[in-house]
Formats: sequence, C-alpha cells, structure tokens
Amino acid sequence: MIVVKRLRGKINMLAQTQALLAGNNWTSVTLSSLINTSLAPFISRIHKDRISVQTDNDLQISPRGAFILSLMFNELGTNAVKHGALGVDHGKLSLNWKMLGDDITFEWRENLEVPRTNVAPGTGFGSQILKRIVPMDLQGEADYQLTDTGLSYTISGKTAQILHSAA
Repeated sequence: MIVVKRLRGKINMLAQTQALLAGNNWTSVTLSSLINTSLAPFISRIHKDRISVQTDNDLQISPRGAFILSLMFNELGTNAVKHGALGVDHGKLSLNWKMLGDDITFEWRENLEVPRTNVAPGTGFGSQILKRIVPMDLQGEADYQLTDTGLSYTISGKTAQILHSAA
C-alpha cells in the first residue's frame, strides 16, 4: 500500500506540473510557481515560517526543466517530512539558487536543532533520483551530505537543460 501511495503522489505531482505548463501554452513556468506547486503537499501552516525560499531572480523554466526539477523538489520534500526538517518540531529548511555563466546551482539546506540519532544514507529510488538521475539530466553534479544535524543538497547543472530559451 505504501508503494501505491507514493506512486500516486508522484503521478499527482507530475500532473500538477503539466497543469502549470498547460496554463502557459506549454512554453515555460516560473521557478517560484514550480517550487510552490512541488512543495505544497509538504508544507502546512506549522511549517510555513520555518521555510525560506529565495524570492529574487525568478526564472522561466522550460517544460523539460520543469519535470526534472519538480521530481527533485518532490523527492526532497518527501524526505524532509519523513526524515528531516519538516518531520520535527524545530527544523529549518532553505532553498536558494544562483546562476554563473552557463551554470545554475540549487542549494537545499535542512537544519535540525536536535540532532538525529540514526543517520543512514538512503539507497532507494529516491536517492537515485537525487544523486544520479537529476545530475545526469542537468549535465551537472550533485553533492548530498546527510549528517545528524541536517541535510545539505547542492546540485549544479547547465542552464540550457533548465531554462526556457525565447528563441
């Protein structure tokens, strides 16, 4: 049953990404709307003031970029609720990005005030998404650091793989 529930959640998330794209004639979506849609299932009123998402430098994301980023944000959000900052009373989460030339870097940080006692790196499909699939699709690299006080996930990629080009 748990597998079916997770699969339904992923399918629903991809459907919401399609709806965002359809609303823009399949050209692009803003990064802010993609983040809000992807993380909405994981954010409650309780979590809202413990989450910091960059608001400046909103970007136009291509359809291809939207699907891979929504998959990434959904997986990170799932893990944050199950094991991280959104699954405890005093965790904090931040999401930022920066562009430098033809590269873009996303930084997801979770900080826990009370250290975890059982820190085991994931080896399932979600870990494969974050450590292998997303970096490969973005033609970049991922740095995934899980500690007893939080998670640091930094992913870099080529802007051509993510951004909408007004050609």
